Amino acid sequence: MELNVTQFIRPDGEQRPISCTVSDELSGKIRAMEDAGLRVTAEVIGPNVSFCIENFEEDLVCEIVPNGPGIVQALEKIVREFDWPVTVADGDSAK
Repeated sequence: MELNVTQFIRPDGEQRPISCTVSDELSGKIRAMEDAGLRVTAEVIGPNVSFCIENFEEDLVCEIVPNGPGIVQALEKIVREFDWPVTVADGDSAK
């Protein structure tokens, strides 16, 4: 399953779309997140990577992990553990 991620590039925060291959078991949750208007973002901060799930107004959950082997597993973890339902920008609940 391809997960679309918006990467913020230093130094000015330019946004670049990237994708990451994650476990197929997450496909339903990823589609539901996208349908709800949520996105996953990534930013390299020193030796670490910050992954966030956001609704374009605020970060709903973030995790900072060491950059290197294991970042795909960390990305899968943040998606897997993201609590549903969430309230999206227009006030509706998404599940």
